[in-house]
Amino acid sequence: MIQTSPLILSAFGAALWGWSDVTWGLVLLGIGVGLYILEMMNPGFFLAVPGTVFGVAGFLMIVAPGIFDTPWAWFLILAVSVIATVITIQVYRRIAPPEKSTTTIGTHNVIGLSGRAETEITTETGEVRIQGESWRAIAEAGIVPKGATILVVGTEGGFTVKVRQEEKLV
Repeated sequence: MIQTSPLILSAFGAALWGWSDVTWGLVLLGIGVGLYILEMMNPGFFLAVPGTVFGVAGFLMIVAPGIFDTPWAWFLILAVSVIATVITIQVYRRIAPPEKSTTTIGTHNVIGLSGRAETEITTETGEVRIQGESWRAIAEAGIVPKGATILVVGTEGGFTVKVRQEEKLV
C-alpha cells in the first residue's frame, strides 16, 4: 500500500489543496530523497522501495503535469509501483547483498576453518586467530609453532578448539 500512496496523493492532491502538479511533484520527489537519506543512515530498513516510488511519481508529476488525470491513471499507478519496486529490490540486492552471519555461537561453527597460531600450541594450551576472532586452542598432537597456519579439526569443551598444523603444499 505504501508504494501506491504517493501516486494516489498526487492524483487527488491537486483537488484537495489546490497545488499544481509540479508542486506536488517537487513534494513527492523531496519525500523520495528524504527516504533514501534515511535508508543510507539506517541500511536495511528498506526505505529505498517507497523512496523510489515517491521519486518516480514526483518526477512524472514534474515532467508530465496532468498525467494522473487520465482515464488510465490507475493502470499507470499500478504499473509504476510494481516496476519501481522490482527494479529497486534488484538494485538493492546488487549493491547490498545479504551478508553471512558473523556471529559465532560456539566452537562447532569453526570446525574445518583455517587460521593462524597466535602462540605456540601444545596439547594443553594455546591461542589461535580464526576469521579475526581469537580462540583458545589445543594441538591435536605435538606442538604447533607460533605463526603457523592451522586447521580446526574438532572442539574440546565449549570454548576450546582442537587444531593441527596445515601442511604446506609445494
